[in-house]
Amino acid sequence: MVFDEQRYVREVLEPARAAGNQPPDDLRVRYALVEPLNSREVAESLKRVRMCWRKSRGQLRFRRLIDRLEGDHLRLAPLFERAVLGDLAPLRAELTTTADRAGRRREELRTRLLDPAGEMRTLAPGDLREIGGEAA
Repeated sequence: MVFDEQRYVREVLEPARAAGNQPPDDLRVRYALVEPLNSREVAESLKRVRMCWRKSRGQLRFRRLIDRLEGDHLRLAPLFERAVLGDLAPLRAELTTTADRAGRRREELRTRLLDPAGEMRTLAPGDLREIGGEAA
């Protein structure tokens, strides 16, 4: 698969920046990984994505996000090192863990949104701001 840097910036970095510099929970998205995983493609994707991060860090709007991505990568680096060497099991386990965590977060957000919505399933703008963490 050919890595499309402009698409990655548009579909991954921009939304993450807009979400308060919150990197994607799904490592498949964060690292542009394609299933089924294989060592060669993981290595290539990792190289291209991190190169994109370094380029994007030069733009002030992405600096905090890229710092966070690189910081998170320090924790994940051993998994990728093993994957590149052919042992994909630890990376697959982390992909499952992060996917489960993302699913729980989505369900919590759904509950937080639907709880105040009541039977009518509508929210006032002030409720949305409060749920989103902004001052009303």
